[in-house]
Amino acid sequence: MRSWTDDEPGRGDVWPLHDSAAVLARQIEHAADMTVLLRSAATGAESFWSGDGHDAWAASLQRSSGAWRGLHGFAQATRDAVTRYAESLESIKERAARIEGRIEKAEEGFALTSGGAGSFGPGIPLLGLGGPSPQALEHRAAADQARRELQRLAEERRGVEARFLADLREAHDFRVSGGSTTGTPSAEQWAGMHGAGLLNGLSALTASQLADLLASDPTVGQRLHDLDPAVVAAWWAALDGPAPAAGGRRQPSPEQQALIDGMPEVIGTLDGVAFWARDRANHVTLAREITRLEATPGVDAEKLAALRAVRKALGAGMDGTPPQELVTLSIEGKPMAAISVGDLDVATHVSYIVPGMGTTVAGNMSAYSRASKDFFDLEAQVGHVPRSELAVIAWLDYNAPGATEVGAVKEDFKAAAGGARLGRSLEGLRSVRSASGRPADVTVIGHSYGSNVAAFALRESSVDHAVFLGSAGITDTVPTAMDLAVPRGEVFASQGHHDGWAPIGQGTSGRQDPTAGSFRAHAFSSEEGVDDDGKPLAGIDAHGPLGSRSAEGRHSYLDPGTTAQYNTAKIALGQGASIEVDGTPVDRLLLQSQDRLRDVADPWLR
Repeated sequence: MRSWTDDEPGRGDVWPLHDSAAVLARQIEHAADMTVLLRSAATGAESFWSGDGHDAWAASLQRSSGAWRGLHGFAQATRDAVTRYAESLESIKERAARIEGRIEKAEEGFALTSGGAGSFGPGIPLLGLGGPSPQALEHRAAADQARRELQRLAEERRGVEARFLADLREAHDFRVSGGSTTGTPSAEQWAGMHGAGLLNGLSALTASQLADLLASDPTVGQRLHDLDPAVVAAWWAALDGPAPAAGGRRQPSPEQQALIDGMPEVIGTLDGVAFWARDRANHVTLAREITRLEATPGVDAEKLAALRAVRKALGAGMDGTPPQELVTLSIEGKPMAAISVGDLDVATHVSYIVPGMGTTVAGNMSAYSRASKDFFDLEAQVGHVPRSELAVIAWLDYNAPGATEVGAVKEDFKAAAGGARLGRSLEGLRSVRSASGRPADVTVIGHSYGSNVAAFALRESSVDHAVFLGSAGITDTVPTAMDLAVPRGEVFASQGHHDGWAPIGQGTSGRQDPTAGSFRAHAFSSEEGVDDDGKPLAGIDAHGPLGSRSAEGRHSYLDPGTTAQYNTAKIALGQGASIEVDGTPVDRLLLQSQDRLRDVADPWLR
């Protein structure tokens, strides 16, 4: 880039940096392919070749694989540094151009209002009869202010360039080669590592070294969680061992196994890591924490109950039919978790069920896992889709308002925090599937307060379909369905006319009813109906979402055999366009009026 000065901090072209990043991206992809190829060759030969010759050959492949992995780490860290530097410079250039425009405008204004009575510039007096006019002084003050901003921008650019040089040194100093780092980083060096440099440094450590590092520097986990899931996904994929045989379970590479064993609480919740690995890591965390809590009775009975509920809901886990994965498990504070029915690494249709007020892991994980299994079965039936292509997640990974926290339900702060977590989870899924070359069709189903959580997440994180059931109201920061990162026509909403709680949530909070025409979602019915084969479907008569499980004859939105569950399954399979528009506020009002007339007339008709 051309040299720049304090007066022109925006000088220079950024496009050569983007070109360099593109070249590095190709190097990253090639190094990842070579790493996987060499590991596959070494493993494949074991079935027909053994002895000293094989061992020497395998050792040679291992060294070559390590070298390619080192190149991958170096190229990734360098690309991240170049991309970050280019983005920072683009921001500086844009702001510098605006500031320079303000200076030019102020100079023109001064020339017009000073009548040529003096010279222009900071600290230079005006020589003229009567001095400058008030308007001229205003223009000069505006120019002085803009020049000071330009100076601050120059300081910012010096900081950006210093950071860039430090990033490049880190990429060089901590690249991985042959399975070991170039020197053992000190505690201070580890504390300064970030991005791909940190990832590749960690992948060179043993399980015990990782555990020791995490114990001595707990910020390592947070720095990993701050990374872009796409960066994590590319790193994790580069560590993969050979692909499993058809129908076989994925086996971790030595580096992946060390990370799972050494820092399971981090790997199990790290968006971008493949879900089979997160499941393994979370099982380690679950077993360890239950053992710890059972050894000290009464210390945290609530947490122990929650973890036992997770263990019970998982059943046989990935060995079950259908398989179930422990997608995430957070044990800090109040436990939060998510369980998938189906294999998230291969499913072509993935649905998230986001619950509402009063939901806890201890009290509701089993019920929501059952609801996910019911929905999974219905999808297979409705869409005639192989079960291996389906996954449904019971997503209890946010701090929902408690059953008595009416004030929290009226506010948006828990929905905003939950939405951020859900958005991160969606980005993690997209990144993992992109890294594997197997994209998925994704649906988010939000019930009650969970619909507001979903709305916050979908402001920026995109999905293919969204469904709001019995909504407690949608945030005003999403004026209409068109403001969600969902394709046009793929936002759906339903509310039964017997649901007494949803309108209370909407009314007390002042949030929007997503079934209203002004929100521009596709409203559909939750009343009695029939499926595509003419089989009767029940209407909802409880806010739920799991009414019939706890009260005989009561149905809510996700209960089996209901219109709401059936229509939602069709939406998740891309068949939403076939569902008739129904269940708007006007439709519900008409049904409620009919109910009242029936109640009045009933005594006279007996």
